[in-house]
Amino acid sequence: MQDVSPPEFEKRQQILNLKELLNTIDDDKERLKKLRELNFKMMEFNIMKGRPLYLENFADYEQRIFEKFTGS
Repeated sequence: MQDVSPPEFEKRQQILNLKELLNTIDDDKERLKKLRELNFKMMEFNIMKGRPLYLENFADYEQRIFEKFTGS
């Protein structure tokens, strides 16, 4: 794997582990919790890699981030 530093590698492993875990969870609440965690880790990974951040790809966080920056 090229262009991946140790912190990025660790974050990538966390993402892969969460994806595998999601396939085994039957409880909807727990699944949603892990899905949100996965989305957050993917967002962190993209930021670490210097990739642009498109909030529409993270619907769970888009409204909260908007409210934080606008004071709404």
